[in-house]
Amino acid sequence: RTPSPTARCADRGCCPSHHERRRPKMSVHVCGDWIAAKLEEKQRQPGSAHAGVLLGARTGQSTTVLRMVRTPDGMELLDTAWHAAHAKTLDAMTPGGIEVCGAFVFGTSAKLASLESKAIALLAAIGKMHGDNLQGPMLLLLPSDAKKPTWKVLASSGNRLQPLDVKLTSSMPQVAYAYSWLCLKHAYILVYLTVTIFLCAYPPPVLMHL
Repeated sequence: RTPSPTARCADRGCCPSHHERRRPKMSVHVCGDWIAAKLEEKQRQPGSAHAGVLLGARTGQSTTVLRMVRTPDGMELLDTAWHAAHAKTLDAMTPGGIEVCGAFVFGTSAKLASLESKAIALLAAIGKMHGDNLQGPMLLLLPSDAKKPTWKVLASSGNRLQPLDVKLTSSMPQVAYAYSWLCLKHAYILVYLTVTIFLCAYPPPVLMHL
């Protein structure tokens, strides 16, 4: 007999049509002092609302948030296609073990509340990049008119946000400093290659006579 749509399953994970699919329990870690400092920094700097992506390191059943990378301003705040393209490009450029794990938005509390539907669409696009059910993409809300940020995660149904319990740590993990060093190294390499290619294409007059 076909069960009633209102019937409750004994096992809440057995019937995806009635209940959200279960995900393995994962822990999310972030340095409390780092997040507090970032929020204060953004509140001190004049500017309008903006958004970006979160980079994190996943090890087993744990994800550690490492960096916030602001997305270049597009046509409108939290444009799904624009931010998803930035997330995909950034995810391809990061070293192994580090990936885009979510997004962040900075703005007034009223502005953040009005962007929920767009945030859900963006997190769903980020989730499709990795194609797993270990941890839904997370959202960090940074209010310009409050002292504490809010963490949320995309539910397994993919159509709503739910609170995310984040474990605050006292310091950044070593992988964060290693990532910063890699970014600096790659930046120097990129500058060197750019200058070299430019000089080969447009040699100064003094070099043309050597």
